[in-house]
Amino acid sequence: MTTTRDEGKPLKKNASVSASGRTAKTGPRGEVRSCGSKPSTKAAPGVGAVALRAPTESDYIDSLEHSAKPVDKLDIVSFELDGSVYASEIGYVEEVVKPREITGLPHLPAFVKGIISLRGEMVMGLDLKMRLGLSETGGPFGRMLIVESGGFKAALTVDRMTGIREVPASLKSVRKSSGIKPETLRFIKGLAVDGGLEIKVLDMVKLLDSRSLADTGGRHG
Repeated sequence: MTTTRDEGKPLKKNASVSASGRTAKTGPRGEVRSCGSKPSTKAAPGVGAVALRAPTESDYIDSLEHSAKPVDKLDIVSFELDGSVYASEIGYVEEVVKPREITGLPHLPAFVKGIISLRGEMVMGLDLKMRLGLSETGGPFGRMLIVESGGFKAALTVDRMTGIREVPASLKSVRKSSGIKPETLRFIKGLAVDGGLEIKVLDMVKLLDSRSLADTGGRHG
């Protein structure tokens, strides 16, 4: 590769670059002649010498690690139930679908409304308001949130979706004195705050656990 200087002009033959950055030439006896200066027969060893090393991948990684402190974030899918905002961690959510026909089944907890067909797959439909103790009879809903935990898939009925949000991963704990019903409180993992909005993040592992699904305040006949 040709060494160049000053806007791409190549250095002349037998030329080198002095420590000051000015072009120097070697005379017939090997002495170093700087442009515009007297010839010098020797140079002090080590003076002006700069050890250059190409940056390595390790240097690059180290610079990234020190560039900023990592901030843990949590992605959640939020929705409304009776005017309050709840959410699920996005890892449990498969999709959101419009309301569809639910086929009722006997001898099940009251909040289990039956099953729906999702592209040929039978999925259990749960009335989330009843599941959380917010309502005794459920009611109309605007969307169904398809979630899965531990191999169990369910369609949760919600009023409406309010979007995907990124919140701090460290959720605030919920106090028993918060006014939230005990039946609701046991399924809340923590509180997230997004722009002043308080969001109740549900514990999907508990919510979809087969033992908790057997907990019932009433059954279909």
